[in-house]
Amino acid sequence: MPYYKLYRLDENDRVTGRHERPYRDDAAAIAGAGREFAGETMEIWEGARCILTCPGNAARRSADALHRPVDVLA
Repeated sequence: MPYYKLYRLDENDRVTGRHERPYRDDAAAIAGAGREFAGETMEIWEGARCILTCPGNAARRSADALHRPVDVLA
């Protein structure tokens, strides 16, 4: 089971916390982080691959704010 790194970000997009969790796949990591860190701005990484960046506050949420970046490194 792969380990995912969950980075908590502040309002200036600086990392304020890092957590590692095992999830079976990307969808499980996204769902799990959403439950555990609801309302917080998060980035989810699996190795060097950014899975998702999600803004935490409702004012920043939009279709453009929530994105799935392409693979950074293979």
